[in-house]
Amino acid sequence: MSVANNTFLLLGTFASGCLSTIVAKILFSYLGKSRNNPSVQLLNDISSINSLLTEIKFLLEDTVEDLRLFVKPVCEGFQTESDYEDAHVFQSPTFRRKGVFITTDIKDFFKEIDELHDQSESEKMKAYHKLLDKFTVYADNPDFLWRMARACLIAAEVKGRKGFTSEQKELLLTGKQNAQASLNIKDSSEGHKWYAILTGSLTQFVSIQEKIQFGHAFKEHIEKAIAIDPSDSTLYHLLGRWCYEVSLLSWMERKVASTLFAAPPTATIEDALTHFLRAEELVKTPWKSNLLWIAKSYIYKKDFANACVNINRALTALPCSDDDPLVLKELNSLKVKYCL
Repeated sequence: MSVANNTFLLLGTFASGCLSTIVAKILFSYLGKSRNNPSVQLLNDISSINSLLTEIKFLLEDTVEDLRLFVKPVCEGFQTESDYEDAHVFQSPTFRRKGVFITTDIKDFFKEIDELHDQSESEKMKAYHKLLDKFTVYADNPDFLWRMARACLIAAEVKGRKGFTSEQKELLLTGKQNAQASLNIKDSSEGHKWYAILTGSLTQFVSIQEKIQFGHAFKEHIEKAIAIDPSDSTLYHLLGRWCYEVSLLSWMERKVASTLFAAPPTATIEDALTHFLRAEELVKTPWKSNLLWIAKSYIYKKDFANACVNINRALTALPCSDDDPLVLKELNSLKVKYCL
């Protein structure tokens, strides 16, 4: 169905309501005249019928003009049917009840949130609180929900560094629920990505059996995210991390995995390295943390020359995330051990 058809369907109730009001108003007017003057016979009075039709004509012309003025700005705001659907489904409840479609406000809000997320930890926490404030307004918007999930992860990390592990776990669970809610509404790369990351973050609170189950879910959602958006370097980095960790599973962990899945998870360091290298190809500037994992993969393969090349590249790369101080510390340690 076209955008215009959708819009006019929406206006149907409005139009029929207007016409009902018009007819009722005029009939009551004439019926009132009949009661005041019993000699007036409305149905037999041609002059009265003509007057009635004339008044309806004028009122209908005014109504059509009102509809034209209402439809024009609504339709002009949408370039495609998906624009219409996004606006229709994801308005704040206040605007949706009024039948008014607003997209600018939420887009500006998302832009503000994303800009805050790309800054310091304190700015990320501002984004978290802003999202909390808007939760009841945009709780049916999948793009709001995955941002809420992402913000819960940041807030959980802050709590974890302060030693508040119960609050940390609760925030991770809430974030995972928001990511799932986002995916329930719309299948998206970001929804799968943050569901996977939050699932992976929860492994520190669960048993070996649950860790393996969570690991399976992590890989599944990362692969779904890549299928939707193969240009996201973070996804390849995460898949590389999964492969790296699976390649190092202990005998006990592999035994548990074999009881949970017909085909237990398997991966090699070579698989991990392939994904890390792909991630590095996709970034615009050297990625310090990713280069560290490339170096660690080469070290595992005993290819120390390539490991040192990537360690040195990482050490000269500009900082771009909150974990860079820890990454830098590990890089310097590896350089002293393997490159001097």
